[in-house]
Amino acid sequence: MKVALHQGAIESIFLDSMRALGVEVERSTAPTSIEISNDENELADPASHPVRVALQKLDVPEGQPQEEIVHAKYVVGADGAFQRYLSDQPNHFLL
Repeated sequence: MKVALHQGAIESIFLDSMRALGVEVERSTAPTSIEISNDENELADPASHPVRVALQKLDVPEGQPQEEIVHAKYVVGADGAFQRYLSDQPNHFLL
């Protein structure tokens, strides 16, 4: 028996699973820069968040901050075949 799931169904499964874990996906948000720390101690520390990402929120009301800075352990690009930042990062890994 074969089952085919379209992209929308798969996305719904992921979103529901993340929501159950307390994670919300923010739409209309784009990264403007991604920086990986050069500090060897920070990179070796499993508790650190060595990736700095600047995000631009595209749908915020006027007068509210449009940029947010987040620090992360990992960054996952999921914007398809033309990932904007994949080629910009000299030390990236493809999974």
